[in-house]
Amino acid sequence: MARQCKASPGRQHCKMAGDAEGVMVYVSFVAMQQTRCIMHWFNGWNTAQRERFLRDLVAKACAGHPFSLLDGLSSLGVADHPPSIFECQLRLWTQWFDEWSGDEFLSFLVALEKQDPAFVLELSATAAQAFGEA
Repeated sequence: MARQCKASPGRQHCKMAGDAEGVMVYVSFVAMQQTRCIMHWFNGWNTAQRERFLRDLVAKACAGHPFSLLDGLSSLGVADHPPSIFECQLRLWTQWFDEWSGDEFLSFLVALEKQDPAFVLELSATAAQAFGEA
């Protein structure tokens, strides 16, 4: 997808050209930088870390669904060791996600699809399965 962006005070205006009409999204500069950071982390994650991120992403995308609640509860726990870098990255991801608008999350998904289309297909299938649509 091609993207054309124009800056405006405090926000970055981006037109995502995915079809003939395009989709208009408004993305803050901060959210764009956060997305770039997550994409950088994503490149360095191994298969198990990507699978954990997939579960976390589905849980966030399907908020309110029992699937997301159970996954969220399973991630709670007391560790007797400091968190790993990956765990810290997931904590930051969660903080950023909670602050994003719908457009900013859409922009993140577009960046993720551009970087790893197979991962986004798996995300779609897993989310559909969580809602019983598969």
